[in-house]
Amino acid sequence: MLGTLSIFFILCYLLTTIGGFGQEALDLTPYIATNAKLARELSQVRDPRGIIPPSYSGFVNVDRRFGNHLFFWFFPALNSSLTAPLLVWLNGGPTYSSMIGLFQENGPIKVVIKNGTVGYARKERSWAETFSMLYIDNPVGTGFSYTEDERGYKVDQDGYGQDLYSFITNFYKMFPEYLKRPLYIGGTSYAGKYVSAFAYLLDQKIQKRETCIPFAGIYLGAPFYEPFPQVKSSPDLLYNLGVLSRRQRQVYLENITALENKLQDPTNNVSSLEIIGTLNPPLGLTDLNNYHTQQGIQLEIEALMNSEEMKRIVHAGNRTFRLFNADLFLKFNKDFMTSATSKIASLMNRYKVLIYNGDYDLTVSTSSVETALASTPWEGRQDYLSSSRSVWRVNSNLAGYFSRVDKFCRVIVRKSGHLASFDQLEITALMMRQFVETGCVE
Repeated sequence: MLGTLSIFFILCYLLTTIGGFGQEALDLTPYIATNAKLARELSQVRDPRGIIPPSYSGFVNVDRRFGNHLFFWFFPALNSSLTAPLLVWLNGGPTYSSMIGLFQENGPIKVVIKNGTVGYARKERSWAETFSMLYIDNPVGTGFSYTEDERGYKVDQDGYGQDLYSFITNFYKMFPEYLKRPLYIGGTSYAGKYVSAFAYLLDQKIQKRETCIPFAGIYLGAPFYEPFPQVKSSPDLLYNLGVLSRRQRQVYLENITALENKLQDPTNNVSSLEIIGTLNPPLGLTDLNNYHTQQGIQLEIEALMNSEEMKRIVHAGNRTFRLFNADLFLKFNKDFMTSATSKIASLMNRYKVLIYNGDYDLTVSTSSVETALASTPWEGRQDYLSSSRSVWRVNSNLAGYFSRVDKFCRVIVRKSGHLASFDQLEITALMMRQFVETGCVE
């Protein structure tokens, strides 16, 4: 039971937010330090429509030097299991909000548009049915997450890795019962770097016995973590599909080599726009996420999250939500082409790892990830390179292909693109269940 004082604080908070849109965003950090149970109560999402399932949201100060606050939205497993694993989800970009993962990919609610008005509805299926899903807007400056000081933007692996580690330690103070459940950290695309930096730091803390967080493994969808080998293999799929001619492929590779040489000279300050312009030449395609459907990210997510109703529900106060932060993206010019291979290799040697791709993905193709894996110096590399693909069937239907080497599981999800859990929600949910339970699909 909550004490009288705690109930008083909760009532005061509710009274100041029910009718007010201009209130401050809910910084849970002071409450976590003094009364974690109260922080948990304050962070409860209260949806007047009753559409959103039980969940929690708010902000955690992860670097007090600069006032760095990460926004999160946490959904305990809908099946109410007391043993359901905790899955952290991060979207990439860099600087794309993880609300893309929540609304468009694998979360329990979705964006709907009715008579020109953006709203939300419950999904029939989601990963949250069997997993507790924790969506974090990372790095600060993305989504609702923010910093109070320009120096607080974290645009390298050490920086955003430390912020995420600080966040998770505070999360467990609010939800200590999850210390008895396995933690898996994952995401898609550029989150290959976020996840590896975060998980590697967490592993270092575990080895030093500085934390008892029950870290069990990582899962990565179409990860971008070994830049130059990956981008050099990117035109292969485009060439095989007929999008590029032989000459165009050669020009692309020449441009990549020139970019690599330029980046290796520390006197050159290569902008993010120049990097992206080189990596993404005009192809006439409306979207690279899925070659077949040409369906990209739902931009309506931004309008929904910036609505007064949603800001009130998730305790965002008067913060502005950015689905993609273009200004912050420009600060990632050095990190963009920095490898995370050594961190990935270390994690693959010690933990369960799932890496999956959609076969229609032109953004981070299957072949580019295979090239990265061939460059990753983990103990099972040679066994993996000499392994064969197995057919993965679900109810007699072809779902994809997979390889398994020790603790490593590699899956190709059929008929899906860069956002594989959007294109094949139920199949990827099954993939995650089998990975958690047995180490790979079967």
